[in-house]
Amino acid sequence: MLAKHFDKDGDGRLNTAERQAAMKALEQGFEDRFVWGLEQSAGLKDHIRIMQKRGKIVSGENFTVLTETYPVHPLAKEPRRHEDRRDMLRKRKEALVNEMEEEKKLWDDLNPYFIDRKWFKPPGYTENPAHNSVGQLKAAKRLNERIEMGLTAEPLDMKDSSKDPGVQYVTSPETNCQSQLLL
Repeated sequence: MLAKHFDKDGDGRLNTAERQAAMKALEQGFEDRFVWGLEQSAGLKDHIRIMQKRGKIVSGENFTVLTETYPVHPLAKEPRRHEDRRDMLRKRKEALVNEMEEEKKLWDDLNPYFIDRKWFKPPGYTENPAHNSVGQLKAAKRLNERIEMGLTAEPLDMKDSSKDPGVQYVTSPETNCQSQLLL
């Protein structure tokens, strides 16, 4: 069977040149391209599927020998950018976040939230006013009105005469009673 592949003139015999070519091919593994002993499993139910694809013999479901027939993919020589799918998704998410932060920074530079403007003092502006609120102003006005009318700064309780500023109370030691002394 092997000799038929090298019998170029088709006379059924190998001459010296054909024999040397056959020996050289056998040394290089020519016979490994064929599957031997298939007639032994011909009657069995569980026979092995054998086929030839791209010049290689594929037995069973083992198609790994076909990888030798295809050229190496150009990207197989480059280092891997990602360890696995999770790493790839994490890096994509980080890239999106960084891109959005850069866009936000550009937006904030073009559209500032607060513009610091120089403030001019209006006419009649007082640096440290006497009153900081309307309530303080009303209280000061009330106090001035009381004083202008001759009243005390704070209202007095009419029932409690001990707080009257014009009256002084004296306690006599003999009677131990308090009496008013007008000033």
